[in-house]
Parts: sequence; C-alpha cells; structure tokens
Amino acid sequence: MDYNNISNTVTSMSLSSQSQERPIALGKTPLEWVELLKSNKAVKAKCALNYFDGQQEEELIKVLNDVNKGRKKWQERGIIPRFRNVTRSIVEKSGMLFKDAVPVLEVFRKDQQTPDEAQTSWLNEEFANMEWQEFFINFDAVVRLLKTGVLLVQHDPVTQQLVFDILHRANCSVVMNPQTKAIDGMIYQTSDDGEMACYRVITSETFIDLCSEKNQISITGVFPNPYDIVPAVPFYDTTSPRSGFWVEASHDLVGLNELVNLHLTDSEYA
Repeated sequence: MDYNNISNTVTSMSLSSQSQERPIALGKTPLEWVELLKSNKAVKAKCALNYFDGQQEEELIKVLNDVNKGRKKWQERGIIPRFRNVTRSIVEKSGMLFKDAVPVLEVFRKDQQTPDEAQTSWLNEEFANMEWQEFFINFDAVVRLLKTGVLLVQHDPVTQQLVFDILHRANCSVVMNPQTKAIDGMIYQTSDDGEMACYRVITSETFIDLCSEKNQISITGVFPNPYDIVPAVPFYDTTSPRSGFWVEASHDLVGLNELVNLHLTDSEYA
C-alpha cells in the first residue's frame, strides 16, 4: 500500500479522477469498495429491515407504485395504504434471547480450571457500562431476520469503553480469505444524511474513512489499525455457509408481509 500517496490524498481531502482509480486496500479502489454495498442482496436486506423497523407505509407505497404488482392510479382512486407489522411479530416470537437466564461471563487463563476473578470482574464491568443485554437482543433479531449478522467490536479511547456495532448485509460488505475463511477486509456505512454517505474500510493494517457526495468519493482519514485484525465476528441463524460469507435469507417473510398489506389495502377499498 502506498501510504505516501494516501497521505497526500487525505491532505487534499478529495480525489481526482486518477486517484479514484488507485487501489487503497486489498487491490480495490475507493469506488470498488463503495460499490460492494450496492448489490441487489443489500437492497433486499434493507427492505427486510424496513419492514421489521415499522417502515411499512414507505415500502407499501413502493409496491403500489410498481408497474407489475401495484395498483394503477391508486392515489387518484382514493386507495389508502393499510398495513400491519407482521415481520416484527413473527421475528420476535421465533426466538427469545436470555429466556431462561442471562449468560454468565467469565474469563479463563490458559491451563486454569477456575475463572480469573480480576479479569472476569473487569469484563462484566465493561459489559455493564454498555448495556450489552439490550444490544444483543437487538442483534439477535437482526440475525434471525437476515440469517447473518456481524458484530463489530472496538474500543473508544476517550471513554475507555468497549463499543459494539451491529452490521449486516444492508450496511456492510466483507472480503473473505477463501483459504482460511477469515475476514481480510470489510467496508461498512457509518452515516447517510441523504446528500452525503460516509464509510469506513477496515483491514488488518489500516482504517480508511471515505465519504461519497455527488458521485465524488473522498478519503477523509487514514489510521493504523490498533487491533492488527479486522475486529468483526459473524453470527449465523443456521449452520455457517459451505462457501462465501453470507447465509442467503429467503425473504419469504417480507413477501408474506407485503401480501398482508396489499390484502388489507384492497379489502378496505373494496
């Protein structure tokens, strides 16, 4: 990796057309990294999350406007969108995390049969500060809905606390080592206000921050990776895939919710 060129690019805070074609990590250019997040599978995952999060009306309007399965001139005809959050109801009833008891977290040192009390106390204190039970309940729902979730673990040097992030097919893409099946690199979206979207690329060596605005991608920061690994762990709702990284969700639940919403809308209009 040409760190001198990257540093010069960061100083200018923008990329010329030539530098946008320059690889920044794992042989991929900034544009190629960002394009990884724009697959059709990512769009479907985002749609499923919208249904789960209660954005039913927004998704139903998209269906009503669809030329194939929508309703012609539905607004002029006085059709009013009606919907139910079937997706959340089914996902929340399909599994109950911590239904019996909260897991016991203990740290064991090598060749020791009993937990290390000091390290165990520190770990539980760190987890208590970040309300980890609520976090993992939310994470569990994402894993059951999309079949694959990614836990990103980092440490905030300011607050001196662990930081967890929920990543998934809609906001994250992974470059996997085909031999070891380890994560060589990843990109995830950090923000999107409608006009500018920002991302972070992580490899075992580097963090690279990108921003995209008006079809122009800029490198806004380059930092050494303090962990020497990509600090992300995949979780699966089923067995891990034989090949690739993601378990492909069927999205049957989204289709069911769509049918229910259309039925409610058509029934009231009729």
